Amino acid sequence: MTDTQTWRHNREGRVSLGPRFTTSLHEWAEREAGRLLAPLEYTWAHTQGVAATARALSTVLAPAEREVAVAAAWLHDVGCAPGIIATAFHPLDGACYVASLGHPRIASLVAHHTGPGTRLSGGALVPSWRSSPERTAR
Repeated sequence: MTDTQTWRHNREGRVSLGPRFTTSLHEWAEREAGRLLAPLEYTWAHTQGVAATARALSTVLAPAEREVAVAAAWLHDVGCAPGIIATAFHPLDGACYVASLGHPRIASLVAHHTGPGTRLSGGALVPSWRSSPERTAR
């Protein structure tokens, strides 16, 4: 069983592997994102910036929501990671991966993150890929 298959979060945003191992949800998400995205230098740097911004902005959220928001920021681009890509639409691929780890709420946020790299066409989200080194190499 891999590390990621044993992690679950509870109402307090804590993640536990058993009585001796407890960490925050966002700390777990940071490690998971780093494991998957560090080989993609551009995407990893972008993710670190998004997480830092989310951490700063999370102060306006209710305390119970802060962990989830920051964890989602760390994991928002995991669908770009080698081995995770299934549809080539990274919000969907990332959401499926995060949901498979037992985090449906974070998966929902990952699935619905969009921006300049996505446009609406005929009621469907269509990726309009940016020219990051990782995305043009595929």
